Amino acid sequence: MTTFPLLKLPALAINEVARQIEPSDIIQLTMISARFKRYLTQNKLFLDTLAWEMPASIIAISVEQNCPDSRPRKVNNSIMQISVNRKRNEPLTRWHLKHDACHWDLLENLTIHLLSILNVKHFDFTSGFLISSYNALFVWKYAEKFKTIAVIPWLKNPAFLSQENMLHFLEVVKTDELQFNAKCEHFLYAGSVKCSKLNLGELSWVTNEFLKNMECKKVLLRGDSGAHLNYNELFRHWIDGEGNEMLEEFDVSFGEKTQCDPKNAADLKRRQARIERVVGDIRRKTDGRLATITVYPPPHASIQMIVWHSKHMEEWDKETKENFNNLIKN
Repeated sequence: MTTFPLLKLPALAINEVARQIEPSDIIQLTMISARFKRYLTQNKLFLDTLAWEMPASIIAISVEQNCPDSRPRKVNNSIMQISVNRKRNEPLTRWHLKHDACHWDLLENLTIHLLSILNVKHFDFTSGFLISSYNALFVWKYAEKFKTIAVIPWLKNPAFLSQENMLHFLEVVKTDELQFNAKCEHFLYAGSVKCSKLNLGELSWVTNEFLKNMECKKVLLRGDSGAHLNYNELFRHWIDGEGNEMLEEFDVSFGEKTQCDPKNAADLKRRQARIERVVGDIRRKTDGRLATITVYPPPHASIQMIVWHSKHMEEWDKETKENFNNLIKN
């Protein structure tokens, strides 16, 4: 067998070779060779996204008791078996860590090992099934901020969480995007959530104060709103210049409830607004900022509010700009 002195190559060449190696092979090489692990600890590989997923997809680094295509290795004093499964030609820019539900300690040890050899730009967390104590998971210790956190995002029925776990996602963890499909008995929330995108699949705990206080650019609400929510109040607060200054898009889907007269607008299409039904424009009293309210008819009824910030108005068609200037003059 011919051997190749990999570690005698220049650092740039070693990094390029390492990028072509399967994730499981990189992990196992760092288990076998102390020199290789020491090199990667000092010259970490760049990874765009490390995702904890339950279950995983695309690239799945599985931590299991019995992986038929791998040998047991020792990582941070834990014996584990590693296997990798990824779609053909999938770029190795995103690694997904998959766990055996009974072996969180193995997944944490693998996480520690990976973070010692990887320079990770983004972190994601997805839970496809209910976990009893989300706030006690180890993942929060290793990432200060997440790109996406998703809790039961695909299921029709929401997860029942304790108030402590609800507040953990709403107040403790930091993320750019929160996809949250959970509820809690006797729980209404009037606090604030700070994230770029907010996607809620369960609204039983959502209040008008919460909608007013949230600091999000894009908001998607799905499901039964309940008697405690009044979207007219949200629009009144916005017109009065109160509440969320960041808001760019507000979208609520609530069943067969709303109808309105049609109107077309090319600029709304550019913002990917659903324009089958349009109510019209509203303006804030404080600074004159404009928003367009669109209504989508049953059977998939929804209301969408598109807010026009200066960056969006720069892309307006000439006719739209002229109409807006005339509106200001009047």
